[in-house]
Amino acid sequence: MGIPLLGDDKTNEWLDSEKTNWDKREEFKRFMIETMPNITLTDVYDDVPIGYIEWPFLGTIAIDVDIDSPEYNIINDRYEASSGEPYSLDAVVYIMTYEEALSAYEKQKELEV
Repeated sequence: MGIPLLGDDKTNEWLDSEKTNWDKREEFKRFMIETMPNITLTDVYDDVPIGYIEWPFLGTIAIDVDIDSPEYNIINDRYEASSGEPYSLDAVVYIMTYEEALSAYEKQKELEV
């Protein structure tokens, strides 16, 4: 899904931490602790379009699981329909490999002064 592109009228809406459903975030954390306590959860900043210098923490959590692992499938089935659409925009699973995340981070760092 991701953040809309620069110039999209709704970009500022996506980058508003007051629009984050913090209750759903806590619900997810409880679900993970109860069902997969061995999985590490790490708070991370969203992967926003290159060019943004600052944005608020929007509640995103990185989950270190292998794609197509049993854990991945449990998480994905809970939050996403077989069509790939999220059940709710209040809790969305966005898949990104470590390499993709590292590449996005390095591109953002290049813009820092």
